[in-house]
Amino acid sequence: MESAYGYTIFWKGLPKGQRRESGVGFALKNTLVSSIAELPSGISDRIMSCRIKLIKGRFLTVVSIYAPTMSHSEETVGQFYDNLARLLRKLHHLKNCLIL
Repeated sequence: MESAYGYTIFWKGLPKGQRRESGVGFALKNTLVSSIAELPSGISDRIMSCRIKLIKGRFLTVVSIYAPTMSHSEETVGQFYDNLARLLRKLHHLKNCLIL
């Protein structure tokens, strides 16, 4: 998590020292950070979700994904879609879900 220029940035990627080909995140205005119901969680270096409080007791779940291209190994592609399917099964009951 970093804060700069009125925004707080939440991100998930590979650790320093590893080749970085992917990463996902959210940049939220600092005034919205207090509306976060659950801190953004990185499922992997390619999938991250965040749950934000709206008005009248409603919530919005935002999922940021960065899918591997066909130049990646079948194992990497398969692992990505397995992780995405696992997350979507957990979120299937939500009314307000945005996938980016």
